[in-house]
Amino acid sequence: MKIMFKEDINFDVILTFDGKDQEFINCDLKIAMDTSEVNLIQSLIIEVMGASAHDLCKLSVCVSCKETDFVKIPCIKSLLERGGKYYFQPNQRGEVEDAIIGNTIIARDTENFKERANG
Repeated sequence: MKIMFKEDINFDVILTFDGKDQEFINCDLKIAMDTSEVNLIQSLIIEVMGASAHDLCKLSVCVSCKETDFVKIPCIKSLLERGGKYYFQPNQRGEVEDAIIGNTIIARDTENFKERANG
């Protein structure tokens, strides 16, 4: 039996893509106390994007909740420690982003990050 956090947690999400405009999404989710950071972010992406996340470059997440103890949930604590930022370009992502992508279509078409030339 999963122990759920008693309040819904509000997520404000900015999704940045290769070749199209950013999207801004707001949703409330109820999460289990033992949810991993990877499962939380993967579920959040799938919840808000479905199959449209194939060219996701960056995810920015802001969280809030009526109950202030939500920041003690391990996955929320991890999210906050990284500033709510997840980078999915192959040459910028780390172990967490690799795990989020896993065997999904998330960021499968995302290109490497390239510095823009001044001019």
